[in-house]
Amino acid sequence: MRFSKRAVGSRIVPTWALVIMTSIPLGCAREYTPSRESAARLAEEIQRAIGDFRGSVGIYAKDLETERCFELHADELFATASVFKVPVMIELFRRVESGEMKLGERRRIPDTISRRAFPMHTGILRYLQDPAELTVRDLCRLMIIVSDDIATDTLMETVDPVSVTSTMERLGFPNTRVSGNVTVMHYRMAGIQSRVGSPELDAALLARRKEGHFLSAGFADRTPAGNVTTPREMGRIFEKMHRGEIVSPEASRAMLEILKQTESRNMIPRHLPPDTVVAHKIGGTWRVKADAGIVYLPGRPMVMSIFTYYVPEEKRSADLIADLARILAARLPGSE
Repeated sequence: MRFSKRAVGSRIVPTWALVIMTSIPLGCAREYTPSRESAARLAEEIQRAIGDFRGSVGIYAKDLETERCFELHADELFATASVFKVPVMIELFRRVESGEMKLGERRRIPDTISRRAFPMHTGILRYLQDPAELTVRDLCRLMIIVSDDIATDTLMETVDPVSVTSTMERLGFPNTRVSGNVTVMHYRMAGIQSRVGSPELDAALLARRKEGHFLSAGFADRTPAGNVTTPREMGRIFEKMHRGEIVSPEASRAMLEILKQTESRNMIPRHLPPDTVVAHKIGGTWRVKADAGIVYLPGRPMVMSIFTYYVPEEKRSADLIADLARILAARLPGSE
């Protein structure tokens, strides 16, 4: 089942042409044909939720018990923001599995990354005054649970972008690409071309942010030069993790346990029952909001992979993702 949109000027206007597929593509259940009434109700609710949202919305949702799917722009490239930390974690666990690294190894926060407490950083390590040394395990947990940027860049001194992208390609995700760490991606948004962080460059980034001189580059780049994925590929990454097929069954379980501890519940989990377990990773920066993972609904885990890219004046992207997740959990055809 697919829904389409057409662009008019700077706005994305829904056309909501419903197509009932005789062969549901790329991982959806081939034996499933939704009723027109059920599909239409879901389409109407999604349409109402998106409304006049000034930007692009990509959705891939799949009930992992029935294999029923919903797709909207599922194969378009979207900037990931911090969702790119999931591929970084996968490459980390691949290296641990192969014996190249150990989770108990200790890493010192380097001086070559952006590490000053400017507002764009997420996490807690930015508040430290003295140099810190943490285990790879703890750096990974900080990277996912509180989306710590400094922990991420410390890991990426070893788990480099090229190796992350290569691993994604080998796993069958050619559109999931990592082109730079947090330092590089933030700097590019400010027009700063440097792979090494410094207090001076951090100050320049802050100044350009304050002046509103950000570019559609770095974390806001939807081309292969940015950190990108498609809603379908990120959804399938979580599906394969659920089935124990990412790195190994043991690594998949370990990664899901970390993802279940993600602190933010502002997007996919927001309107779900408070006790709903969600193994997910959020992302958000200038023009980008995203959330992807597995929602453990009673008796039926569901993959949700929702990405938005919007004009700077649009303020409701996180609210929209929360609304879409609520609708999908309640109304994905066959769940009634």
